[in-house]
Amino acid sequence: MANALRYSYLRGPGGRLQHKLLGFLVERVFSPLETLTKAICLAREWQEAQVHGKVQDSTTPAPNRRINATNTFAGVSVYTDASWKEGSNNAGLGWIFTDHLGSIIIKESKLEEFLSSPLMAESLAIREALLQARRQGYSTLTVFLDAQTLVRAINDGKPLKELFGIIHDILQLSLEFSVISFVYISRLNNTAADALAKGALIASSSTQLPV
Repeated sequence: MANALRYSYLRGPGGRLQHKLLGFLVERVFSPLETLTKAICLAREWQEAQVHGKVQDSTTPAPNRRINATNTFAGVSVYTDASWKEGSNNAGLGWIFTDHLGSIIIKESKLEEFLSSPLMAESLAIREALLQARRQGYSTLTVFLDAQTLVRAINDGKPLKELFGIIHDILQLSLEFSVISFVYISRLNNTAADALAKGALIASSSTQLPV
């Protein structure tokens, strides 16, 4: 019966070992040899438990992504921007991918309609860029944009009320990358993406002119 049960051994009064069985404390006097043998067994079990615990810790999977607040200076970069027109509520979106040497890999633009603010347009440009980066299979990505409020909201993981759904999408898409960074840059350093966004907006306006 004793072999089928697991005991919890304690040191009792007078140096006698005690064991707990099913919530009851049962006392038994052990001979010096039994005491030494049991102590060795318990020490061995403790050591094995420590080793097992370390193995479990070392095999714990790492998170799928890491969001950095600074440029990683590695992998692929993407510059995003948007140009929003008040009145029509249309916006042109632009994004440009470059490699680690700064050479352009991809540049894209598109028109979005019925947007309530420039910040919404900026956030949609980021989402479009992340969707394309996922399709391309990029694992390390640095996203540059000139909207400081948006960078702070993404890095802090605290979506702005009006952009809750879009920023939620951005944060979810970030899980697709091993490392991703969102970095604020000045407009002077984002002129290429800005030109793409304005070009998309101007093109849409020209097609809507009356004949």
